[in-house]
Amino acid sequence: MARCGDPSPHHFHMKKKPKFCQSERWADFKSKLNNVSPDEARKVLENEQLVIIDVRTPEEFTGKTIEGAIHMDYLDDGFIDKLMALDKEQAYLVYCRTGRRSLRVCTWMNNSGFRNIYHLDGGFDSWEGKV
Repeated sequence: MARCGDPSPHHFHMKKKPKFCQSERWADFKSKLNNVSPDEARKVLENEQLVIIDVRTPEEFTGKTIEGAIHMDYLDDGFIDKLMALDKEQAYLVYCRTGRRSLRVCTWMNNSGFRNIYHLDGGFDSWEGKV
């Protein structure tokens, strides 16, 4: 049975979300991550060498994106393999459109040994400024 935060890239397509998706579980996942606002993300980008990962769909990515972001489609069959091929010592800023997919990705990365991950809280929809 699929659960909220399940690392399966296809979980969020469920038409009816399980009742526990609307519970404190999301807050628990977020509490374990380094969530940054757009302003905080800009400051981090000025001071650290981050790899920016955009996990939106190709259609979303071809619109506006954060400058310098690499695209890793969350729905791609090879997504997990690509993610696991990344350098676990590198610092990353991860985002999607609203923050739900990227929350799952950051949780998965954190559980897989990545230690320097920034999650753009609110996703690209919260980002304002240079794109």
